[in-house]
Amino acid sequence: MEVTYIMIPVVEGQEKIFNEELERLFPLAVLKYLYVGSQLLLILYINVGHYFKMGKHKEEELYSAEDDIFVFTRKKPYLKCVFLHMICAGSNCYFEGFVARNKSKLAEDCGTSGVYQRLLREIISEDVQDQILYAFSRSFLSNPL
Repeated sequence: MEVTYIMIPVVEGQEKIFNEELERLFPLAVLKYLYVGSQLLLILYINVGHYFKMGKHKEEELYSAEDDIFVFTRKKPYLKCVFLHMICAGSNCYFEGFVARNKSKLAEDCGTSGVYQRLLREIISEDVQDQILYAFSRSFLSNPL
């Protein structure tokens, strides 16, 4: 399983404020909303492994999200976004990612555990240290709602 995530904090009641722009920038991504503690996150994910198997998209297109997130943050300089790439084999997962704001990387991290918690702390005020985020599960990826 190989998945790219972009996580953006949004205000309840204005969840869809970025949807049109994000759908243009990330046409292969699926948009979902998820609460982490009391913070609502807009989560875009691109199931890279699935698209590779289909063979319909070029490799550059599947990995362009890392560059495209800077296009989005340049237009929204006040907004912090988390970019995270996850590769899993069996129950072992490797994460690498960063927090982006105004075309800059504010924090970077990589490893097999704790990476997404450390990056999410940059955009969420609550402690997410011990939480396993549902977004990184196979059931989240396979549920279209």
